[in-house]
Parts: sequence; C-alpha cells; structure tokens
Amino acid sequence: MHHIILIGPRACGKTHVAEELARQLQRVYVDTDQYLTNKFHCTIAEFVEKNGWSAFRNKESEALISIFSEHRGKNIILATGGGIILREENRTLLKEEGIVIYLKVDEKILVKRLMSHPSFGHRPALTDYSLTEEVHNILEERIKIYEECADQIVDGSANVSDVAAAIRIVLHL
Repeated sequence: MHHIILIGPRACGKTHVAEELARQLQRVYVDTDQYLTNKFHCTIAEFVEKNGWSAFRNKESEALISIFSEHRGKNIILATGGGIILREENRTLLKEEGIVIYLKVDEKILVKRLMSHPSFGHRPALTDYSLTEEVHNILEERIKIYEECADQIVDGSANVSDVAAAIRIVLHL
C-alpha cells in the first residue's frame, strides 16, 4: 500500500477526512497547510499577504517534497492544499508517491462550509470575487485537473466518517 493522498478544493473535507482515515487505519496523518503554517509561524493568509501567491506555491512544492522525504518507507494519509495540483511537478509527485483521491463536493456545499467554518478568515481569498463567485470560478478552473490527477473520485459531501468509509471501500481497505 502507498500513501493515501486527498486532493480537492478548500472546504471539501480533506483535513477532517484525512484525520479520520489515519485514526481508522492507524497511520500518520499530515496536512500540507498545517505543515506550512508551522514552518511559517503564521497563517497561510498572512504569508500570502506578505510574500504573494507565487512564493507560497514555491514553498508548497518544497513542503510536498519534504513531507514525502520525511515519511519515506511509511504509509501516511496526506491532506493537501486545494491549489497544490496547479503545478505539474506536484501532480506528478502526488501520483508517484501514492493513491490520489479527489474529494468532489458541490460548490453550494463548499460555500456553505466556508461561510460557517471558524477558520474562514485564515484562508486567503483566491480572487477579488464574492465567495460564491470565487468558489464557482476556482472549481471551473480546477475540476479537470483534480479529475485527471485522481486515481479515485469520492463524494466528499457526506459526513466525515461516511467519506472515510467510502474511501476505504474504493481502496479495498
């Protein structure tokens, strides 16, 4: 078995599902956004505001390499940032290192989750549009990339334990 890697837009449930899968499968769980927040000693929004998106994407790519290097020989559950798939080298590395699961969630559910989540303010805006327009535009831009990168697509709109169960079923775990 390889690493299990969760991709998808922000608020699709990657972090919570990864935590639950790690608990169920007794594996180590890593979240690229948390990894970077710990490294930066600030939120991603603060880092992006100070350094820009390009610098963040560079650090995100470096973090991905570091995470896989630090966990060589172990099978981890990895929750990735929503935009990690924007760089081809990241997509290639994800596919080489594990089984990639795209948590697909309807945009209305994503907006609802983003609006109700307490860490909403820690997430940097990706565009100058309203949240609803931003989610729509980002999904439109990225959905094909998520689908092409994924080994499996799982509906992420259910509760965390049901999504984790669905992943275990498709992976025969």
